[in-house]
Amino acid sequence: MAAISSQPKICTLAEIRMWEILEYVGEALVFIGVVGEVWAEWEEPHKKLIAKTSSITLIVGLALSLAALIATNEAFNGKIAELNAQAKEAQLRAAQADLKRTELANRMLDIFGPRQLTPEQSAEIVKKLASLKGTKIDVYVMDIGDPPDSPEFKDSVKTGRAVLRILSDSRMNAEGWILNSCQGATANQLNVSVAGNGSDNDRKIAQKVLAAFPRELGIFSELQNGSEVAYCKQFSDLDKDKPHKRGHDATISITIGKKINPLLTPEMLELTHP
Repeated sequence: MAAISSQPKICTLAEIRMWEILEYVGEALVFIGVVGEVWAEWEEPHKKLIAKTSSITLIVGLALSLAALIATNEAFNGKIAELNAQAKEAQLRAAQADLKRTELANRMLDIFGPRQLTPEQSAEIVKKLASLKGTKIDVYVMDIGDPPDSPEFKDSVKTGRAVLRILSDSRMNAEGWILNSCQGATANQLNVSVAGNGSDNDRKIAQKVLAAFPRELGIFSELQNGSEVAYCKQFSDLDKDKPHKRGHDATISITIGKKINPLLTPEMLELTHP
């Protein structure tokens, strides 16, 4: 025995119209049958054939009308179910579009907004640098003349402190300074440098440090030879709550300057379609 489906039947508009017409026909037959019976009963009681024919017509009309009514109701229920499904699908697409817009807005903020690291990103960097425990490294934030309360300088200081904290959490021998009076020297982005007397192993370590930080911080992708420190005359504490235990004499250093926004590409937005 075939299973009976509980799902409403989906009909086309033409089918719905057909059942409506049949319903009208059935109702018309019912009307004709009733009129015939009444006429046979009141006007010609001896004409039994007319009465029987009218009764049969009435039964057929009622059956046709009932069948058409059921089919029409099923058709409308099916159409309503179809429209509800389409509405739910449209709502789902709208929700997905809203989520995509939110993700895109957040991605744009990562690229063009202030530099920041999430707790998850910081933990991941600490994990990547765990093997460099004890390695000496200096962190410099270069003051290139922006007012102390300018968004650019605040962003550089905030980023420098975050980097210093991550290096310290990695158990590296990290110290940090703000550089002033650097005689025209400038620094943009986040640069990892190796002093001129650095060894090949120092460069390997510096490369590992460079690779650990995400590009959203405005990373300069290549190691730098030397740094701008030699041109600077004034050094102040990057983190006043963390007293220095040594001087600024590490072979490997990170210099942080103003963030330069890149040219936007679909790849940077991590879009699946251009």
